[in-house]
This record gives sequence, C-alpha cells and structure tokens, in this order.
Amino acid sequence: MKRNVEKGVFAARAAAAYVGILLIGCLVFWGYALIGGNPLTFHGTQIVDTDGNKITVLKVGSSVGVRREICSSNKVGVEFFPYLRDKAGISYPLPSGMVEYQNECSAKIDGFVIPNLPAGDYVYSSTIRFRNNLVGRDEMTTSPPISVRITNE
Repeated sequence: MKRNVEKGVFAARAAAAYVGILLIGCLVFWGYALIGGNPLTFHGTQIVDTDGNKITVLKVGSSVGVRREICSSNKVGVEFFPYLRDKAGISYPLPSGMVEYQNECSAKIDGFVIPNLPAGDYVYSSTIRFRNNLVGRDEMTTSPPISVRITNE
C-alpha cells in the first residue's frame, strides 16, 4: 500500500512539473508571437546634401538625403513615413518608402526635396512600421530625431 502511495505522489509531481513546463513554454511562445519586439537599430542618422556632406540648414526646393545605417536582427519588411515637425507640433509628411532588411546592417540614403514650408526650426524624424511577430500584427517605432533649420534664401 505504501508503495502505491509513493507511486501516486511521484506521478502527481511529474504531472505538475509537465503542466508547469508546458505553461511556461506557452507563455514564452505567445509572448513572442504577439509582441515580437523591435529588431531595428539606427546608427549615424544625418541629413546630407547632394555631395554627401552633413548639413543642418536646408533651403526650400533643394534636394537632400537622409543617410543612416540600419541594423536588423532578423528578416523584416519595413515601411518608412518621414516627416518634418515644426515648433508648434505640426507635422509635414515627406515621401514614404518600403524596404526589406535581412539579418544585417546596411547603409542607406533616402532623398527628398525640401517642401515649400515657412522658414524656421524643424525636427526631421520617421515613423517606421514593421512586422516582427508570428500573427502579422504591425508594430511601430521612430527613428532618432534630427534638428534642422529651413530657409527660403
């Protein structure tokens, strides 16, 4: 009788351990599947002129580029929605784009023409949408902001 009780206690403990491991595994899996995390890091973001020189004063109508190195910890499709924001908090959208990153770092320059905006101080940034989870839910982050001055001269 004592032996049967010991077997029953062992079986109960083994079942509890199995259920605990299964529960932890499910929580980790679904946490990754639903949340995913941000696979992107940005390095050396700057605005450059057509010769590749860093600039912070931008003339209306001039062509400029945003140079940055983006590193991705896995394969991910990325959509960029850049904008200039003035001191009043008004955002002026710039041309958007899409690119796919592998598990790598790559340098990239995106060009655009400075729109006809009032002269003054602005912040350039970009909202970035990507999917890094198993259920296909979009996630977003923002690139590092860059302070610029726009002139009409």
